[in-house]
Amino acid sequence: MGDPRGTRRILVTGGSGLVGRAIQKVVEDGARLPGEDWVFVSSKDADLTDAAQTRALFQQVQPTHVIHLAAMVGGLFRNIKYNLDFWRKNIHINDNVLHSAFEVGVRKVVSCLSTCIFPDKTTYPIDETMIHNGPPHSSNFGYSYAKRMIDVQNRAYFQQHGCTFTAVIPTNVFGPHDNFSIEDGHVLPGLIHKVHLAKSDGSALTVWGTGRPRRQFIYSLDLARLFIWALREYDEVEPIILSVGEEDEVSVQEAAEAVVEAMDFHGEVTFDTTKSDGQFKKTASNAKLRAYLPDFRFTPFKQAVKETCAWFTDNYEQARNHTHSSLEPTRERQQSLGSVSSQDNANSWSLCPATRLDSAAAAGKVEAEHVLASAPSDRNLCRFRAMGCQTTHSNLEVLHSCSLVFFATKPHILPAVLVEVAPAVTAEHILVSVAAGVSLSTLEKLLPPMARVLRVSPNLPCIVQEGAMVMARGCCAGSYEAQLLRSLLEACGQCEEVPEAQVDVHTGLSGSGVAFVCAFSEALAEGAIKMGMPSGLAHRIAAQTLLGTAKVLLQKGQHPAQLRTDVCTPGGTTIYGLHVLEQGGLRATAMSAVEAATCRARELSRNPSPVVAQVPSVLPALQGEGALAHREHSSVARS
Repeated sequence: MGDPRGTRRILVTGGSGLVGRAIQKVVEDGARLPGEDWVFVSSKDADLTDAAQTRALFQQVQPTHVIHLAAMVGGLFRNIKYNLDFWRKNIHINDNVLHSAFEVGVRKVVSCLSTCIFPDKTTYPIDETMIHNGPPHSSNFGYSYAKRMIDVQNRAYFQQHGCTFTAVIPTNVFGPHDNFSIEDGHVLPGLIHKVHLAKSDGSALTVWGTGRPRRQFIYSLDLARLFIWALREYDEVEPIILSVGEEDEVSVQEAAEAVVEAMDFHGEVTFDTTKSDGQFKKTASNAKLRAYLPDFRFTPFKQAVKETCAWFTDNYEQARNHTHSSLEPTRERQQSLGSVSSQDNANSWSLCPATRLDSAAAAGKVEAEHVLASAPSDRNLCRFRAMGCQTTHSNLEVLHSCSLVFFATKPHILPAVLVEVAPAVTAEHILVSVAAGVSLSTLEKLLPPMARVLRVSPNLPCIVQEGAMVMARGCCAGSYEAQLLRSLLEACGQCEEVPEAQVDVHTGLSGSGVAFVCAFSEALAEGAIKMGMPSGLAHRIAAQTLLGTAKVLLQKGQHPAQLRTDVCTPGGTTIYGLHVLEQGGLRATAMSAVEAATCRARELSRNPSPVVAQVPSVLPALQGEGALAHREHSSVARS
């Protein structure tokens, strides 16, 4: 890119995604040339579906060159369901980016297309001349046609204005920072996540489809190097396919085997043939690329898979493991979810209906006047009024007035409530269920497809701000929604994000564990009572011993076995007592108790019934001056 006109400022849209992160790494690892200024942006910097925000971004950055990666993307099954959404959003994004680039005088744009744009019925291998020869596969026609239109726009901008706007067509990309969602990710990252879970749970690996479809996979770091080459050296307006050769095409079954090998998985592998295979193959020719770069060396497939699996395992908590087909929240929307001020509208945070949620973040994150609670009876609402919250008997009023809504009903009542409010749910709502045993899939079936749903499993110690909670995201809830919810619930204790499969384990460990700990505390105290200590004193000391021990474990980050060893003197009292506990089977009994409670939770999740309502797993009431005083020093996140 020997441009004589000074510094080259390169804007990369979609800079936080799979390919954007890969380009950033390659640039940082030495690919940057003197005079190059790289700017990586994501939808947190601007909503590219909005023309004004896109124009403002380009005017602020003043790029000379653009790599356009931003898109609304999703896996096969989400594309099948939401073709219109994929069409509309991507058309807006692409038109706004290309026109803004033209308006500020960008010298070159390289956009990212996809092999899914090629006709479904065609001859193989496909090449760059065949893009518009017929309709794409019906499973993702919305996304495919929107991407095709970039090629049309590029040729039109060149014909009418002489712009050097071009595009590249990568095959199936994978690598670090991919979307590893099982429901919404592409085939290879989805397989990696599935194998990780199967290995962790000791379960079988189920691969969707027959395993016969074939794909050309390209490692994201290889693609990044090719993108940089295209930006600097490829000056044709016609697109170019960036792909490994036809000889490197692999089947889904072979891809699964590579992941299984890389992750050292030894469990059973099955294929669910009731799931769609999608397009059988879309073999692409890289002859044009080889004419330009005959000596380019791609990373061997198994090596790339191994590196990706290692990255995913090392970064599991930060990886994109959950479905999120729409764009991340924009900066404007993030600011609207900031702290409440005196100018903010009330009724920004809601409880629907108000049963025993008095509330999660009311202990320190939410000002009472910004809470709207709904319940059919005044008896359930009186505690909210006493705290200064607003109340209503209308669940629909909650949805019309608020954007963050907690559903704190008894489990067997929740479906009726969701059916009632579903017509009022929009894409702006964040919906949180604290109903025990009601799965995310059940919630999403009863709500509109774009609903952003999360599920929270709390436990009793939330009432003293020492709870142990977990949450799981639905298919349309992203990392931002999870971060918002966590920031609210941290006022009630510790909140961890987990795959939904672990929510029932949390019920067995922490929900039921409260009773297990109480039983152990009671037994400790009764042992002291038997030896002559007054009952009240014995129970207080037993409880304080549990509390103090837990604090030491958490603050020091020690494994319990290490702390246990530290307090065991050879021949001393503790080792004698532990010997008796082991003889009584304490360890095995405790493990069996957690296992039994978890199995029962899973059973109730599969077969919900009114019985579940006898043990409602909702955030308990936070009443009294302590909770109110704590709340005065905090602010609520709102939308």
